[in-house]
Amino acid sequence: FRLSLEACYKARMQAMGLTAKEIEQRLDDFVQFGKPEHAQFYHARDAALKTAKRLGCNISHFYMVGDNPRSDITGAVEMNK
Repeated sequence: FRLSLEACYKARMQAMGLTAKEIEQRLDDFVQFGKPEHAQFYHARDAALKTAKRLGCNISHFYMVGDNPRSDITGAVEMNK
């Protein structure tokens, strides 16, 4: 997935007129997060809480639905701490 994403990013940056060196410098700043990376789950939690607040709802627990039960459950458990 990362290689596909980088190829699309490079093509888009080239179309915008960036040089190869500028593109590589930007890619050097790339950080990949995978499950159960805390930042990924905290972002999802914060987005859900913000939406719930806007709608006047309360959220007491978070559940994760995904493709890898081990990492998805680990991430959801961490979100509820």
